[in-house]
This record gives sequence, C-alpha cells and structure tokens, in this order.
Amino acid sequence: MAKPKQKKKKTPLSRWIVRMGVLSLLAVIGAVSLYVAILVSGHQALNENMKMMEMAESSIILDARDEEIKRLFRENRVLVSFDDIPDLVKHAFIATEDKRFEEHAGIDYWSIGRAIVKDIMQGSLVEGGSTITQQLAKNMFTNAERTFFRKAKEASLALALENRFTKDEILEMYLNRIFFGGNLYGIGVASEYYFNKEVSELELWEIATLAAMPKGPNTYNPIADPVKSKERRAVVLKLMLDQGYITQAQHDEAVRVEYVEPKRSADKEAYWSYVDVVLGELERKAGLTADQVFFGGYRIYTNLDVKTQRVLESKFKNEELFPKGTSDDIMQGAMVVLDHHDGRILGVMGGRDYQPRGWNRATVKRQPGSSFKPIVSFAPAIEDYGYTPYSLLPDERMSFGDYSPRNYNQRYLGEVTMMKAVEDSINVPAVWLLNEIGVANGMAFAEKLGIELDKQNDRNLAIALGGLTYGATPIEMAEAYAAFANHGIWNEAFTVRKVETRDGHILYEHKPNTKRVMSEQTAYYMTRMLERVVHQGTGTNARMQRPSAGKTGSTQPGVGGVDSGNAYWDVWFVGYTPEVTASVWMGYDARDKEHIVTSGSFTPAKMFAEVLTESLADRQIVPFTKPEGVEDLAKRPPGVQDLQVFPDELEPKVLLSWSSVQGADGYRVYRKASGEEEFTLITTTPVTEIQDLTVLPGETYTYVVRVYQTGNPLESNSSSQVTVTVPDQSDTLPDIDLDDILNPGGGEEENESELPEDANGGMEPGVGEPIEGEFPDEDELHNGGEQHDGTTEPDNGNRNQERNPQQANGNSREMRELEEMIQEGADVP
Repeated sequence: MAKPKQKKKKTPLSRWIVRMGVLSLLAVIGAVSLYVAILVSGHQALNENMKMMEMAESSIILDARDEEIKRLFRENRVLVSFDDIPDLVKHAFIATEDKRFEEHAGIDYWSIGRAIVKDIMQGSLVEGGSTITQQLAKNMFTNAERTFFRKAKEASLALALENRFTKDEILEMYLNRIFFGGNLYGIGVASEYYFNKEVSELELWEIATLAAMPKGPNTYNPIADPVKSKERRAVVLKLMLDQGYITQAQHDEAVRVEYVEPKRSADKEAYWSYVDVVLGELERKAGLTADQVFFGGYRIYTNLDVKTQRVLESKFKNEELFPKGTSDDIMQGAMVVLDHHDGRILGVMGGRDYQPRGWNRATVKRQPGSSFKPIVSFAPAIEDYGYTPYSLLPDERMSFGDYSPRNYNQRYLGEVTMMKAVEDSINVPAVWLLNEIGVANGMAFAEKLGIELDKQNDRNLAIALGGLTYGATPIEMAEAYAAFANHGIWNEAFTVRKVETRDGHILYEHKPNTKRVMSEQTAYYMTRMLERVVHQGTGTNARMQRPSAGKTGSTQPGVGGVDSGNAYWDVWFVGYTPEVTASVWMGYDARDKEHIVTSGSFTPAKMFAEVLTESLADRQIVPFTKPEGVEDLAKRPPGVQDLQVFPDELEPKVLLSWSSVQGADGYRVYRKASGEEEFTLITTTPVTEIQDLTVLPGETYTYVVRVYQTGNPLESNSSSQVTVTVPDQSDTLPDIDLDDILNPGGGEEENESELPEDANGGMEPGVGEPIEGEFPDEDELHNGGEQHDGTTEPDNGNRNQERNPQQANGNSREMRELEEMIQEGADVP
C-alpha cells in the first residue's frame, strides 16, 4: 500500500521577511559602496585633473615653409558671470539639455535607465542620457569616445563636481565652455559672433538658436545651414513652451524669425578660407573633428603658399573684379590655386568677407556650364575615339530626342573643327560629340578626373553643357583641369602634409593619390586647344605675360521672367599656366530670379589673370612643353620656292607659274592690290601654272602661293611675294595714220614700232620683282570675323568659300578658244 504524500512545509512569512530584509540590506550596502567608490573615484579624478580646467594647448597651423600662420585655441571666449546671464538663456539650455538639472545630484538616473534600454535595444551606445553636469565633465576631463568606461568616469566626475560646486557655478562653467562651431567657445563669444550682441541683449529667438547648437555645432550652425538651424530652434522653443518657460505668443513669434548674418570686418581673419578646408580634410582623412583640433595641441603642416593666399585675399576685396548683378546682395566668388604637379593646394578663397567656419564656397557644388565640355566631351573623344582638334564636327540646328541644344548666339556655321568649337564655346558640336561617344563613356571619363556624377540623373546629354544634378566644386574643377596641365596624370588635391601630436608623434601623414587618366598626347592636344581659348577665343581676359590655357563657363537661369540674353546664375573660368592650375567661380549664393549675374565669364577670367600674374611674378616664365614622343597637331608642308609672275603686254591678265612641291595636294594663290592691306584668296588649284584674268589695266598687284594638303589644317609658309603692274594697253599701241590704211604701199619706209619701257623697272621683260618680307599669318589672310565675348561670328567668306580649283584654267581655255575663233574669221558674240 503506497505511502501518502507528505506536504511540504511552508516557509513561514517571517523567514521571507528576514530574507528580503537581508537582500535589501546587502543591496543597499552594495549601492552605497558603489556610490562611495564612484564618489571617491570622481573626487580623486577631479583633484588629479584640476589643471584641465585651465586653457587647453593651442593647435598650430604651419604653411608650406613650416612657418606658423595661425593658432587654433580652445578658449576663444568672452567669460560671462552667472549674474550677467539672462534667465531665459539659463532656461533655454536647461529645457533642451537637462530639464531635471535642479533636482539631480549630477546623474539623472531616470534618463540613464531610459538610455540603457535604448542602448540594449540598439546593441550599441546610441543614447547619451547625459546631464549638464556630465556634459561639463566630458568637456573638461574626458574624450568623446562612446564606451561604458568613459561613461562611468564621466558619471563619477559629475558627482564630484556637484559635491564641490553649486548649481549656479556648474551652469556658469557649462555656458562658458560650450562649443559653438569654428573656434567659438562659450555663450559670450557666440553671442557676439552670431548676433553681434552682448548676452544680456539677446532676444528669445536668438537664445533658442544658440541653445540648439550643442547637439551639433556644425549641423545646426545658422551660418553654415540656416534651414537646419531654424528647424532645431523650433524644437528648443517647443521644449521651453512645454516646460512653462515661455508663452504661446512668445513661441509663435520666435519661430518665424529668419536669421541674417551680421556684417563684420574680415581683416583680422586672414587665411581662414584655407584653414577651414584644412579642418574639413582632417575630419575626412585623419578622423579629427574640429573640436578635437581646437583642444588637442597639434602641429598641422599644410601646403599654404602665403604669397598666393595674400594675393587672393587682396583681389577678393577689389569690387571692380566682380561681375554686376540685379541684387543689392553681395556678389560672391570662390577661387582655388593648386600645383598640378602633385596636387598641393596653394591658396583658397571661400568667399568675400569670409568668416571662420562660414560657408566655404570653394567646397560648394555649382553648375560648371561650358567649362565642363573639355572634361566630358572633347577629352574622352580624343583619348578613346580617334578624334583630333581638327576633326570636323557638325554645327547646325538638331535635336536628340526631346533635347534640342542651341548655340548661345543662335548662329550655326554648318561644320567646324573641334578646335573652333572649343575656342568659341559652341554648344551643338559638344552635345553631338557626347552623343557619338556615348553618355556613359563621357561620365566615366569625368569621374576619372575626380568629378562625382549622379549615376542615374546625370545620364543625359545636357551634361555636355555642364547641366549636372549637383554640379562640381571649384576644388574639383581645378583638380580635373590639372590633369590636362600635368600631361594626363591626375593628383588628388590636398592641403595637409602631416599632423603631429604635442609630443612629436606623427598622427597623420598624406599619402599621394595619383593616377594616369589620359595619354600625354590627349593632354597636350587639350592644352593646345585651351591655349587658343585664351589667345583668341572666349577667354581672352585670362591672357597675361606668361603662357596660359583655360575655358570659360556660365549657366543661365531656368526661371520665367528673366531675359536670357545677359543673365547668369554661375560664371566660371578654369585654367592653368605651366606652373599652377586655378578655378574661379562667381555668382550669388541664392539662385532665384532676383539674383541674376548680368556680365559673363570675362570677370572670372580677369580674376584668374590678376591673381596668377601677381602670385607668379617672381617665377621665371616658361612655355608649355610637348612631351617626348607626342605628335604635334600638324606640320606645315614645304612651300613654293620659285614663284614667277608675268604680266601680259597685250591683254589685262597675269601669268603665274612655279615648280611642283612634293606631297602637295594643291596650291592656294593669294593676291592684294596696291590700295589693299590684306591678302585675299583668289583661287585653289592642283596645277602649277595659272592665269589671273580678273586684273585691271594699270593696277599693281602682289602675289604669294601656299601649299595645302588634304586633312592638314596648316598651309605651308608663303612663297616670296612678287609684285607686278598690269600694263595699260592704251599707252602701248602704236600710232596708225589713216593714210597708211588707205594707201598701204605708199609713204615713207615702214619702221618697227618700239616696245614701251619695261614696266618692271628695268628687269627682264615680263618677270615680276620679288619682295622680301614675312607673309601675314593665317588669321590676317582670312580677314578675322570672330568675336570673343562668348559669341561666334561667321567668317567673312574667304575662309570657307574657296574658288573652284579649275576656275583659272577654265578661264584661260575660254580665252584660247575665243582667239582661235577670231583667227578663223568666225562670228564672235
């Protein structure tokens, strides 16, 4: 028989109470012990690091010669006492950063619990949970890395601070140490910089703008990004409203205000455009935030060329070097100068009246316009598809699906060389060429040159004219053109050579990023074409005493109600000398119909010439060089050596002859009359003897002949000039008496009539006299016809309207037939 189950004895309630009491006591003892340990640790750390409450060591910026140009320091501040800080300022920061500031003892356990939950859910430290006291501890004594050890140290220091200082003292230290972007620390200097006011003068919306910044001094900076700043300001005002610090009416008024940057003198802010590029580069490449740089005591070695930077800053103060516009707002600009041999950035201007940590326009993307044509159309066509500067491209009205590009001046020449298309910035040939080589190939080539394109939205023919989704920065454009100047080798542009810690340890050192992106021949051909742009094309304002090459660019506003004749949003010039490459952008910060530039790319071209003429004045002038093994664009064929000219004594015509030249496909004969200054092409012929039947009796003419070859844009040098005078036949006919006709056998003995005195001044009869001297260049022969202000004028007709090669021979044949008819007694019409 089974034994009955015995019932468990229940633990008396008193035992449970005892156990819980013991556990609670142990927990209290443990918590107290932990608290005491943390407190002791915090006091010890505070005592050991009291010197950290003093000014941190400055970081030093050095130029290309390792000379100090600027110190970046932690304590650029105007100290403000607690009594001088308005209550609204205190309330704004407490409401935003730590609403239980007056209640906790340095650590807000509720916030910490919430943060721990979020951290566990995210699997990492993503939530701060920091009080104002903890933030002060972090700013004063710890680094910014997210680790549990750092958070524990921060908490212990916060408890120690609360033990040693009053709430008012902690809040005063906090408000005097907050980082507000750039080298601005503390509410005092931030008030002066962002609003040009004392702290006691700040309005509610200004207070909220400053209280919005500690979470992200660069992200919520009202100068760098006014939109995000205004959005964050609204969050602060809502917190202040919810916590009862302001009324609804105050909230509504402060939310609506638009920020306007105050005017200030920039004289004491030399080099800041360059320094800000340095700080951005350090964050990207070395992992050093601006905050760390200002605290860290680093030695930062840069490529800054002091002379170049000073010239830039001086020229950007010259109002006359900037274009005109429709707005009273300041016309802005940016310029970058770099050494294309290795990518060293020598000088940067991020804008006029530039301020530290401001909007650096040298790193802002804008539409590059026609300055993008060499990058995406012309260079890749030469590099990969067999085109040359003398390849003929169509220039006529055409459409590519829905896209119908137009030339700026609405004129079309039918067909032009690539050289001409680049020189006069003609649109249609550039678009046609990109269509021929393929948009994807043009994009790939541009990206090799460092221009990042939108893979989807930029896949269209409009990029041939610089119509990009995001555009390109002046630094990127200079970087791309530097590859043309550097014989096809691209170098990443950089400002920082190395960074050393205060003890001399190398924390960061630049590693060159260089690659060949095109052949030497392609780069040389591009340089030759871009030289023509400066010499006689749209970029003549960039000419100086030293060789230069480059390209203009402009973008027209796509808004209604704006006359597109002289209206631009962006005007550019990007170019180079044998020594350096530079890019210049000018325009308004705003892009709307109220902010229109009314003068074209000649203004940035002028800035280019002004800056480089002065900054390179001490350097020897050297030419662009043709790399060894690279073919020149074209070689002149050999010329005619023995031109002879014979005036006919009986008829108004001139006979020309010369010996044939090996390799010649034909000959071009030029002539000018005694009263003319320019030679004119009169015929093109494959033979070496012609008759000029278009002369006038008694007139003097000078002739030259040039050899041409099919496909070669260069003619030979001219033959020697030969001048002849066409006889006046009325002076050379003998006197005939009527009696002699009526009485043919009578009278005196007939005498032979004498020829007149030789018209060539005693030379052999019928041979013209050679005249020494240089023949005018090709442009003089063609009689000009080009304008260089961004428009293209048609040629005067001489260049493209050559006579029929058979014209002269045909005329002489007709004359011989007429003479034969007369001799045979035929009727002559």
